[in-house]
Amino acid sequence: MDKIGIPIADQNIIIDFVIGLLEKNPNKNFNSTEFVNHFQANESLSIRTLNNLDTFLIDAILLEVTNEYDILNYVGRSSWSGNTNQLKQKRIEIYPTVMQIIDDYGKPMTVKKIKKELFKVRGSSTNFQLHTTLSTPNLIQISQGVWGLRDRDINITKGEEQDLVDSIKKEFNKGNNILDFDDLVLFKKSLGLDENISIYQLTKILLAHIPVGRRRTPEKLIFLFKNRNHNPLNFCLYNPIISDKEAGEYLKKKINDKFLDVRNNQDSIPLKREFSNRVRKSRKSRKSSQEYVIEGKFYLGRDAVAKEYGISNYIVYYRAKSDKYPHWKAIKD
Repeated sequence: MDKIGIPIADQNIIIDFVIGLLEKNPNKNFNSTEFVNHFQANESLSIRTLNNLDTFLIDAILLEVTNEYDILNYVGRSSWSGNTNQLKQKRIEIYPTVMQIIDDYGKPMTVKKIKKELFKVRGSSTNFQLHTTLSTPNLIQISQGVWGLRDRDINITKGEEQDLVDSIKKEFNKGNNILDFDDLVLFKKSLGLDENISIYQLTKILLAHIPVGRRRTPEKLIFLFKNRNHNPLNFCLYNPIISDKEAGEYLKKKINDKFLDVRNNQDSIPLKREFSNRVRKSRKSRKSSQEYVIEGKFYLGRDAVAKEYGISNYIVYYRAKSDKYPHWKAIKD
């Protein structure tokens, strides 16, 4: 959420206020305009935030933390309800089910297989995305399109993982605020980590150390992660004092660099079937996809913009609608 330019302290004030309001009025729907009016009236946020605050930013902030709070339920058109959302509860319950499926399978599984088994168990929609987070550190992406269990499928101890995090901290303390593929290669060698662990896998493990939503406080935030969509190995781990824009510029300079990971980079290459499906879907939807002009550059589809800027689809939608971003335009409905 740091990418939308709202200080974490202000985000927490907004989230706390909305949750408190919904708890007091569980049967009432509120429009984000009401939230904006409240903050504009009592001036409890920083001047910088108040100058940029609109319903789109409010929605973007709340949508990032909806999975953490049952009481936060988005009902469309910038409206929020405090009623328990059973669909969301089912979505939250997916994670332990998925982990049990992978555990029973005995080895890493493709997303396709996971969805197939999940449907057998739940008998309902299997539209979901998996993520490695602070609350689900044992669910790990082993390679593109393949998920496993960190403790079972990757040979790295908790102590070694912490040593890796400590190595990152030490470099930041030395003033090296942006670390990349080559740095992780050096860390891997100096710490004596298993040679079969890919740098791609190490980046996935490290994602569990990046707090999200309200957990992302300055005290808990050690580093941030950013990579180039077309090459997952062109990534950087950067000190939070560095802006997302600076990190993006750093990666652009390395766009033509070559990266050699174990297994000839197989872990970071999309599965053939998955990749071909993406191409077919892209071609099939080309005529109907939303078109965008962002800061003078043309994009086909919201996903393309989200991947380029490292933000969620929600934020792309809101920026294109908001007067706060005049250079973000959707040019076809």
